[in-house]
Amino acid sequence: MLIGEVSARTGLSRRMLRHYDELGLVSPSARSSSGYREYSREDLARLLHVESLRSLGMSLAEVSGALADPSRGVETSLAELARQTRQRIEHERELLAHLEEVAAAGPGDWQGVLAVLGRLGALRGADPRSRQRAVLDVDPGVGAAQLVEARIGESETNVAGTLDWAIARVGDDALEPLAEAAGSPEAQIRARIVRALAALDSAGSTRVLRELLDDTDPGIRAGSALALGRRGLPDVAGHLVALVVEGRNDVEAAEILGELASRGAGNSDIAGELISRLHASDCPADVRCRLTQALAEIPGVEVDEALRGLTGDSELAVAMTAKAVLAMRGSE
Repeated sequence: MLIGEVSARTGLSRRMLRHYDELGLVSPSARSSSGYREYSREDLARLLHVESLRSLGMSLAEVSGALADPSRGVETSLAELARQTRQRIEHERELLAHLEEVAAAGPGDWQGVLAVLGRLGALRGADPRSRQRAVLDVDPGVGAAQLVEARIGESETNVAGTLDWAIARVGDDALEPLAEAAGSPEAQIRARIVRALAALDSAGSTRVLRELLDDTDPGIRAGSALALGRRGLPDVAGHLVALVVEGRNDVEAAEILGELASRGAGNSDIAGELISRLHASDCPADVRCRLTQALAEIPGVEVDEALRGLTGDSELAVAMTAKAVLAMRGSE
């Protein structure tokens, strides 16, 4: 195939084809019967390879290096190009969804549309630092639903924490999308929502967290109980004691139990529950150690007496823990 026909059928200018020839990227290797240089099938395949690599954003120098790599054939380049194309299509679909969201929100002018789209795009960017900056500088046009959507998909700890802060800032406007997401069949999503709800201190978020105390996932139950306990709600003490028994977030649960007891929020009930669990006949030694440690946070004579009794426990670890706790309390 002569250069003119290649140019006409590919859309590449003759000048560009000659430039490729001069650089040694793609050179016509065949000759016509009249002596003109022609592109063979192999040359056209190489041209496709070059254009595929250029479509991936490579410079001509980088293309030259890639062509010299025997492990990177045209199939590899086409596969990568196909992947990027699929990704671009997905981004276009997301953009369409954002446009529809903006239209529904009804910003006053197209400058507002562009600003909102910029923030929405930044919230979904590939770089965690960029996402975090986007949240910190979030536009008022980006509503609670969009922030919750971003939180659902966020796995990076710092960005997630910043999103929790932003959701708390918009307040109860975020409750409806948060409550909806809390019903997700995916435990990972529900766990993220628990952390967002924990940052949003309101009666509405407390209600949703209470509902999650009965979640099928133990981690979500734990997160909900801890969040409610931090709000000083004494009726979650039983859930916190259960965490100590399970050994799940037991140190944090014990600290919150201590805070609740120190405020007089069911002090005797908390102490009684811990002591009752300690004396259960089927309570394993490791659980009894954790319960003994938890008593360290609970004030009261009843607790001191229970700890003194434990210093003679048949389980050495329990006895030693009780002695250490008494010494710390100054109640030996």
